[in-house]
Amino acid sequence: MSKIVNNGSSIIDALIMLSIVPVFFVIKKNYNIERHLYLACIINLFPLLFILKLGNTLGIIITFIGVVTINSTIRKLAEKGFIFTYLIIVMIFSILILITQCRTCLISFFVIAFINYVYILKVSNKEIKKKKLISIFFVLICAVVCSGVLYNLMFHKYGNTAFDITTGRGIIWKKVITDDIKFLGNYDNYFTDFVNKGDAHNVYVQALGHYGIIVLILYIILNMYILLKLIKKRKKLEHINFFLNYFIIGMFENLLFMDTKIIIVNVLMFLHIGMLLKEDDNYYCFNLLKDFFSSLNIKSNKKLLK
Repeated sequence: MSKIVNNGSSIIDALIMLSIVPVFFVIKKNYNIERHLYLACIINLFPLLFILKLGNTLGIIITFIGVVTINSTIRKLAEKGFIFTYLIIVMIFSILILITQCRTCLISFFVIAFINYVYILKVSNKEIKKKKLISIFFVLICAVVCSGVLYNLMFHKYGNTAFDITTGRGIIWKKVITDDIKFLGNYDNYFTDFVNKGDAHNVYVQALGHYGIIVLILYIILNMYILLKLIKKRKKLEHINFFLNYFIIGMFENLLFMDTKIIIVNVLMFLHIGMLLKEDDNYYCFNLLKDFFSSLNIKSNKKLLK
């Protein structure tokens, strides 16, 4: 609606998204499509590593590949007690993200890596107690050795970073929020013309500036729904990994599914939302439709009997 009202140029993107998204919500419950899509997403993202220049976009891609890799292996690693295998995976992706110098991605990946590390320590068999202690010692040494590099990256990436850790993003956000907020947002080149940036570098400000207050409210409701599901499905670590990464990066980079350049991230997002729905019988689309039609059938049969 926003694109139509504001004569948007990429209406086809919205139509494609609308045609693809329902697939993730009506998949048969016993079909584990996520296994195939995880592998497909990794294969899809890898060619971009050789095309893109160093920077935040490349950092985002590497981070999502890292999170998908953790999601695909974490349960087997925890079950077998392969702590050092996990630490090697984390180290490889941490170095790659560090090379891109994307601070948000590095913070996000470290948070997720730590959560899964604690999970492995907790789930692993008690017989590998020595491995646990050695791994903890190894992690602490790495943290001490890398602390100086990380400090410089966080506070001295640019000349003014120590004074403004958002590196100018705060100015963009303030300017957009204090602008004339519209119900259905603004035209396609709004951020380029208004703040001289391609996007808002924040998923919520992006929704507000580009698509308006109505879309922002709907998007916040969607996020609240996801958070409630995550709280309810505490044991599903894969969902926590993905959405935590999505939310943290989304605070400093634009990941809004209608605007982001990395389409595969949108596919992953809707895949995980679909999985959340699929795991809950009360919200499962097929069951809702089945109950609805069966209730109509019962009513019609009662009328016929009468």
